[in-house]
Amino acid sequence: MEAFTPDVIVSPSKRVRDMVFSEEATAESLIRETGLPPATTDIRFQLKDVYIKRKREIGRGEIYVVTVIADDASTEPLQLETRVFEHVKNKTHLNLGPTGLTCYRNTPGKIPRFLDYRIMVMEFDGGARDLGAVLTEVQGNQQFQEFKNSISGITNLGAPQIALISGATDFALALTAKLLKGNKDDQLFLVQGSFDNTFDALGVTEGLITQTNQFVEVIYQVQAI
Repeated sequence: MEAFTPDVIVSPSKRVRDMVFSEEATAESLIRETGLPPATTDIRFQLKDVYIKRKREIGRGEIYVVTVIADDASTEPLQLETRVFEHVKNKTHLNLGPTGLTCYRNTPGKIPRFLDYRIMVMEFDGGARDLGAVLTEVQGNQQFQEFKNSISGITNLGAPQIALISGATDFALALTAKLLKGNKDDQLFLVQGSFDNTFDALGVTEGLITQTNQFVEVIYQVQAI
């Protein structure tokens, strides 16, 4: 399957986390690091806005938004959302609803230690794809199921487990794009990111996050609810 190159990588705690895993972290480097309050039971990942600055093709077109979010604690460790927006022109905010699109919820009461995510915006031509059939095929894929089972078996969280989760997220994204008959030329924007409860409170303290390139601007947020 074709691999996609992220336009933006967001991982605010990666440096500190890598230092901890390599045992290079000092007490001074960790003094400001803190996780979510122990009373937190639920979080959600919301896509608040997708603004299409300009498309590659002339005229109106079809825009697909694919999100893949994985964690180490939920009953459903790989959560996938795909939406299509038809007849989109340049300088358009996609209709995500009044409060945005909820792409992920944790299993109630199970706060993950690690959250890995991808947000892909693609431009297609040639007619809308059957999203229901695509999602069914992704969910039924043997390697996808193997990734889910492996993540569900995680007990300790270290560099190998984070690599597993990240690999699963990349695989799910690439498989979805393949089934949508997409390729690198269809990519308008890809955000790759991760958050860690220990070191950046799973991104909750980041508030609204804006990422952009020449084609697309996305705004998203992780919320404690």
